[in-house]
Amino acid sequence: MTSELVSVNCKNEEGIINESKNSNEESNESVEYVVVSETEESERLELPLLPEDCSLSLNTLVHAFPGAHGLKYKNSITGASRALLMDPQGTRFLAPPDGWKNKTFIVIYPHRGSGISSAISFLKIFGDYDVR
Repeated sequence: MTSELVSVNCKNEEGIINESKNSNEESNESVEYVVVSETEESERLELPLLPEDCSLSLNTLVHAFPGAHGLKYKNSITGASRALLMDPQGTRFLAPPDGWKNKTFIVIYPHRGSGISSAISFLKIFGDYDVR
C-alpha cells in the first residue's frame, strides 16, 4: 500500500510553513504541536497550534497551565530567555522568528507579591492597622 504526502500550510507573519504528512495518518495528526513545560525540569506537554496561522491560543495554554500568562524559551545564540510576542488582541502567541521546532517553552506565571494582589493580601493580614 502506498501513502500520499499531504502538505499542511500554516500562514504566519513570516510566510508559509509547509509540513508534509502521510494521507493515511489520522486527520488530527495534521495539527502541529509545541512543547511546553512549567520548568526546565518538569514534565513536557505538547499543545496544539492553531492550523490557520500556526499560533498558540492563550486559552489552550491556560487550560493546560491554569494561571499562565506568558511563554519564554532559551535563545540558542545568546543563552538568555526570550518571551514570546502576542497578537494585538492578546489572544494568541506568535511563532518565534525561527519557528516553533526544536524548542521547549517555559510557562510564565504572574509574580506573587506584586501589584494589587499583594496590597489585598497585606490588608487581609493587617486589617485596618493605622500606620501613622
